[in-house]
Amino acid sequence: MAASTSKAKGRAPYVNLFDMPELMPGAQPSANPAAREEFEQRCRQLHRDEEQERLERQYEHSVTAAAKEQASINELQAMFPSLDADLIRVIHAEAPTPQQAVETLLALNDANEGQVPMTTPPPLDMGMDDEEKFPVLTDAHGWQVVSQRLIDRDPEEDLGSAWCDRAKAVQHMPAPMTEKSPVLAPKRKPKKEEKDEKPLEEDVFETDYDFRHRIGQNRAKHRARYGRGRGTASRGQGEAEAEEDEASVDGSTAD
Repeated sequence: MAASTSKAKGRAPYVNLFDMPELMPGAQPSANPAAREEFEQRCRQLHRDEEQERLERQYEHSVTAAAKEQASINELQAMFPSLDADLIRVIHAEAPTPQQAVETLLALNDANEGQVPMTTPPPLDMGMDDEEKFPVLTDAHGWQVVSQRLIDRDPEEDLGSAWCDRAKAVQHMPAPMTEKSPVLAPKRKPKKEEKDEKPLEEDVFETDYDFRHRIGQNRAKHRARYGRGRGTASRGQGEAEAEEDEASVDGSTAD
């Protein structure tokens, strides 16, 4: 304990200068870029903190003012029970000062003396339980959005037998007749008349390679059919055919 006390006494005094950025080294004209950046960050942070505090004070002030206004409205409603509550609220909101609002309400109260006090009408039934007016909400994935009231409900609470009684009342009723729509056969489209068109015969021109290849095949067939050992007649016939092939080659070359 004594050691910690002596250590605390040995420390130099420290002053919190966090909210005084003008004393930082970056505030000087001769500051380097790093010190200047730290100075600017500190200034921005202080500005954000001050703005947050201002918004919090403004919110607290608005809440306090709203509470005071509601309290004054409740007092006026208690003072003038014969006037409508909504009328008192409107006059209180539009009057420049509370005193003028009270004077206006006094004048209205004097004019309404001897009349039956106005009663607030019952709340309007919007049909919140009607699923057609208010369908079930679903999220982006298609799941139903459950009401928080259903989650907080006691699981042992008696829900009544309204649904069961309704089901028993209609169990012997005939089912409604559904109108059967006639099935229409699809219309067949008329077939288009097919035109017999004969394809035009195109002239096929052989290349020089194809022509020589065909002539060579014909020569090979002739040699195989009319060999050298088959006599003079066959040889003469083969020579005649060979001459014809050569003549056809010469004629095609001339063309």
